[in-house]
This record gives sequence, C-alpha cells and structure tokens, in this order.
Amino acid sequence: MNRIAGTRRRHDRRSALVTAGLIAMLVASLPDARAAVLDATLVEDTYISSDATESNTNFANSTTLKFRTHTSTWRNPLIQFDLPVLPAGEEVVQVDLILTSAQAANGTGGTPNIEVLATTTAINMSTVTYNNANPTLHTGGEAGTSALLWSGVWDDFSVESVIPGADFALGQTVTYSDTDAAQGMLKFIQDNISGSSAVTVNFGLGFVIREGNGGTTSAGWSIYSQEGTTAPILRITTELIPEPASLGLLMLGGALLATRRRD
Repeated sequence: MNRIAGTRRRHDRRSALVTAGLIAMLVASLPDARAAVLDATLVEDTYISSDATESNTNFANSTTLKFRTHTSTWRNPLIQFDLPVLPAGEEVVQVDLILTSAQAANGTGGTPNIEVLATTTAINMSTVTYNNANPTLHTGGEAGTSALLWSGVWDDFSVESVIPGADFALGQTVTYSDTDAAQGMLKFIQDNISGSSAVTVNFGLGFVIREGNGGTTSAGWSIYSQEGTTAPILRITTELIPEPASLGLLMLGGALLATRRRD
C-alpha cells in the first residue's frame, strides 16, 4: 500500500513538473507586450485672445501660450500635433499631455481647473486669431468662461479630461495622463490614430470656470510654447495586442494547472 502511495506521489510530482514546464513554454511563446512610448510631432501652437487689442493677432511665434478668463476677456492655447503611425499589432493604452509652466507661482489661489478639448478639424495655427476663427469661437456654461466650444467641431471630453488647477511654479511640469478608454483623451487618440499615415489633431485648453470664482483669484496662466523653453508634449504609450492563438494556449495551460491542483 505504501509503495502504491509513493508511486502516486512521484507520478503527481512528475505531472506537476510537466504542467509547469508546459505553462512556461506557453508564456514564453506569447508576444512581448512591453510598453512602447511614441511622442506625437508638435506641428505648431498659438493662442487666441478676445482682448480688443489682441483679437486680430496671431501668436504662433510667441514663446508662451496664455490662458485667461476674466470678465469679457479670455485667452485659449491651441496646440497642433501629428500623431505617429501606430505600429502593426499594437494598441494605445495611455496618453499623456505634458505642459510646462512659464509663469511663477503668485500665491493668490492658483488657476482654476483646466479643460482639455480636441478636434481633427483643420486649423491653420499660423493665421488663426480670435476674430477669424471659423467656426466662430464662443463661450459656454458660466458667463465669461473660456471653454472652447466651436459648435460641432470639438470633441468635448471635459467631463473626464480636466487638469486640476494649482498655483503652478515657473518651470513646473504639469501632466494630464489618461488611461481610461471609456471616454476622454485616450479614446480620442484611439479613435483617430492610424496604422498607415500621420493624423493631425488639435488640442484646445481653457479654464473650466471664470477666474475669481471657485476659490481662485488667479490672473491667468501661461505655458511654454514650441518657441519657448520646453514645448508641449503629447506622449502615446502602446502595447502589443496578444494574438488569439497565444491567448488560447495560455488559457489551456491555466486549465491544466487548475486540473492538477484539483487532483
């Protein structure tokens, strides 16, 4: 009886080793899913201003991109990128919009939250001004806010894509990272990136509420532009999509291991 039990234990150990080896081979056969990072190409950036002295001015050569939302004056940065070509067999899993503050902290409560919008509609960043923008820029929500609402043009995912406001320091890196594909910036990139050619997209930034409300007394904010110290970055993280056959093999290995454990 003891010999039978011993034989069974040795058999079980050998079976477990075989199963473990099989699973190791299955895992090794899966494609390398390590993340790859691709930066979109910054084409041009500018900002538009409703101020009477600036509404006909294009700021594509400015070293800073300015925000403003106070009484009847608002300013909105516009940033244009060419998305990289998506490598075959990969998917976008994370998008980061990286900005650098060009304004020193002033200790007056910081900026309001920052709304991030995007569109694939063509915009000539070298000529666009507040007055010649077509479709026409208009404000939305609370009177005087600088939300970018070009009707029927902007993909408004501001419910999710909001950069928390703060009293940003000069040179501070401000990153909005989106890993939720349900909506927002990540979904926008997933829907528009191409596996065959570069796609041009435009981002628009604006404060969610008017300065002076919501506990802030900020006098606007500015970030560095393409001509400035540190240009905006749109960073795209991709991963390989596991092939169905590989997934099936891995599931089979898991089932074998589960069977061994039950035995």
